[in-house]
Amino acid sequence: GMEEKYVALDIGPIGTLLSPLGTLSFEEAYDIFKEQVVIGANAGTDLILIETMTDLYELKAAILAAKENSHLPVFATMSFQDNGRTFTGTDVKTFVFTAEALAVDVLGVNCSLGPKQLQAIVDELLKYSSTPIMVQANAGLPKFHDNTEYYDISPDEYSQEINIMAEKGVTMFGGCCGTTPEYIQRIISSLYGLRPKEITKKNFTAATSSAKTVFLGEEVKIIGERINPTGKKRLKEALKENNLDYIIREAI
Repeated sequence: GMEEKYVALDIGPIGTLLSPLGTLSFEEAYDIFKEQVVIGANAGTDLILIETMTDLYELKAAILAAKENSHLPVFATMSFQDNGRTFTGTDVKTFVFTAEALAVDVLGVNCSLGPKQLQAIVDELLKYSSTPIMVQANAGLPKFHDNTEYYDISPDEYSQEINIMAEKGVTMFGGCCGTTPEYIQRIISSLYGLRPKEITKKNFTAATSSAKTVFLGEEVKIIGERINPTGKKRLKEALKENNLDYIIREAI
């Protein structure tokens, strides 16, 4: 019989940097993503895949648009460079904690690198994530020969690296640049009969910016003297009133 198939609404980057790096506001980005989500949901898509994101702020706009304008599962993947950060400086754990706080159903990595180069990033994802992980690697790196572009990893080599990821605990796989149906078929064949590993819930308490995560509950954290409330009547009032604007101004 026919296996059940699912269709995803695929949402990628807008192509314009958000403020303050660019000219697009968060609200404008949200509205662009909202339009796509509403059209896709009305067309009957089964889930929303947000991928190839390099700006955590833009990813946040896309996830919120998906969550607030549909009842569909949301998968979110970012693209990381070989230094373990996105183009705009977000590291893996910061992405994980932000995406999980926004209640995505699956998170992961796609594009930018081949599967072998993504192994270290996969290790980081698995270390911090309590959410199912997906990986869609490139077929290695693009090369040129006789004016023809090709990718330097074969379907067999690709599936071998995917097998390693599956043994580590990654539960969903696909392909990005340079992959073809042959790559996907090889993944399916090599993983046939393998049961996904159980996802362990992690217990981290952390605060994140766009590029850094600070873990709380371990050693004492040093903070700036300007937001030490001792002897500062106005700051104490701001804390009691939950006036974050004032506190942030003092901190910065």
